[in-house]
Amino acid sequence: MVVSLGSSAGFADNGGGLGCSNLADWGGILCFGDSLTEGFCDRGRSRRPYSTRLKKALQEEGLDTVPAIINAGESGETTAEMLERLPDELVMASSRKIDVVLILGGTNDLCHGVPSGEIVQQL
Repeated sequence: MVVSLGSSAGFADNGGGLGCSNLADWGGILCFGDSLTEGFCDRGRSRRPYSTRLKKALQEEGLDTVPAIINAGESGETTAEMLERLPDELVMASSRKIDVVLILGGTNDLCHGVPSGEIVQQL
């Protein structure tokens, strides 16, 4: 599932990349998901969370201030398990002034044969 944030949220795709003019006003970004969010790679021998790449991409946009980016990935989680965990993460996020939540999930569901319609519904 792809969610596009409009320019009112601070992202605008002008064909030349990510425009982030008002990101400096954001309190933070919560990256929520499964092992792909956590950064599980190479059978656990390395970690490459996309939150790290996101931070680098935002810095490369020339921002003076990059919002805090929090990685809340849990390896092995299904979307059903993510649904159970999300309320607690959102409570913690509210205390950290998180303005954006990016959700990536469903890979583990596919491995367990969960129908794609059910995965989308849970996301």
